[in-house]
Amino acid sequence: MESEIINFPNIPPVASDGKIRLLREDMFDLAFNRERLSILKLITFNVTRPLILAEKLHIPKSTVYRHLNVLRRAGWIVKKSNGEYVLASGMFLVYRVAASDDAIAIVIVNNKGAFVDKRTGLVIVTGRQPPINCIRCRELVRCTEIAKSIAREYGIKLHALTPAEAFVEILTEISKRLLVRGLAHTYIELDANSGAE
Repeated sequence: MESEIINFPNIPPVASDGKIRLLREDMFDLAFNRERLSILKLITFNVTRPLILAEKLHIPKSTVYRHLNVLRRAGWIVKKSNGEYVLASGMFLVYRVAASDDAIAIVIVNNKGAFVDKRTGLVIVTGRQPPINCIRCRELVRCTEIAKSIAREYGIKLHALTPAEAFVEILTEISKRLLVRGLAHTYIELDANSGAE
């Protein structure tokens, strides 16, 4: 059986092609504001200049700049040298840090994430409700089969209700495996001089 490959689109306003950005859960959640979600949606469709964002959203420039700074500090977007803002990645996953007196754990959350889709823009999986993009999409059945096929190929048992959630679950599992393998075969260096963020 020949497996089908999902190619995540290379859309111009994405700074990091093919890399998955892990966002701390509270930073991921900062996007869930009506105006910030609208800004992310417009950036996904090549509206990358603050003045045009303000014009399209009918909000003051100062408000747009404030939201852009929040999204940039959270890791959602980056500012290019020409003043345009672009998505930091085409794929975002979420993690939590759990610390106790004797251990620190990084937990990758498998029911939250986001990715850029050619047809619908930025698909955000919040862990609270099925993504609207999937429910309305004509390709729901085909995407579901593709997600199942990829999951079988990687030996991943899916719990997701929609293809978007399934893709986040698959990316989470693959990232977890890469992270575990990477940490097992290399060293970690921490800069004690850098300030806490």
